[in-house]
Amino acid sequence: MYTWKKIISRISKPLILLVSIILVSAKILGDIESIEYGESVYRTFLLVSTVSEYPAKTLPGKIFSGIVVITGLGILFYLVTVISRVLLEIDIRKVFRKRKSKTRTFL
Repeated sequence: MYTWKKIISRISKPLILLVSIILVSAKILGDIESIEYGESVYRTFLLVSTVSEYPAKTLPGKIFSGIVVITGLGILFYLVTVISRVLLEIDIRKVFRKRKSKTRTFL
């Protein structure tokens, strides 16, 4: 049986990884593009979610933005996969539990 503790422990690793990539990338992008950290976090979040409204102005910023998009999307998809897997396992366990209890009543 899944408890909230197990669910959080399964999701926490990719979630922490995604947040750390956003924060570290924001610092690096802010240094490259000479923008404030808060603005850089916002832009990096938009990069990872592929909704970027603010293209990088410098060549190193453009290259780094491409790397952030690829890395961030990979980690984001990993997070979605882990969440889907946990939810699917919970549903499968419920189905088997119902099926097991039905077979016991007929015997």
